[in-house]
Amino acid sequence: MAAPAATPTDADQQRGEFEDKVRFFNRLLHGDRENWEKKINTELSNNRYRIPLELRELDRAQPGLARQVLEHPVKFLVPYEEALLSFLHDINEKAERNLKYPLKLDIAGAFGRNHVTPRGMTAATLQNMMCVEGVVIKAGLVYPKLLQSMHVRKEGTEGQVVSRDHRDATSFVNNANAGGGMPTHDAEGNPLEIEIGLSV
Repeated sequence: MAAPAATPTDADQQRGEFEDKVRFFNRLLHGDRENWEKKINTELSNNRYRIPLELRELDRAQPGLARQVLEHPVKFLVPYEEALLSFLHDINEKAERNLKYPLKLDIAGAFGRNHVTPRGMTAATLQNMMCVEGVVIKAGLVYPKLLQSMHVRKEGTEGQVVSRDHRDATSFVNNANAGGGMPTHDAEGNPLEIEIGLSV
């Protein structure tokens, strides 16, 4: 009796879709290599890590892609940003090694019905990419958001650094591996203290 064929799990299917999108965006970047190389080098030379992307460029690559990106940004932005990093590795390895922050996309263009005032933000707009325009008339205190904390040993001169990722519901990546609270000791029980200058 033959064993039943293995069916791909949801995680395998999602991983496959993700890799397909990374390959698609890689082809897109390499197809207009000179333009993207110029864009990335301009931003990095000005210490900016947001690479501009016009929605119409997406529609030129594949009709209807801009609307899909606006409706399901998580499915498209993360693979595009991974493709950007891979593209940077291909064109300028030294710049990739010297990155202080990850490359992100700066989406611009005609957002259509996704361009609203603050009052237009409703439950129907959840999980969509929105362009919100309005005048700020009152603002509370703004606290910086901790993305990654770095911790060093209090004792000894080995200089061991422990990093901890801090993710929440706004993260585009899986929250299952979120680091949680601040570590006070390393794996060997040595006390740690936070190094604010290295944290993001």
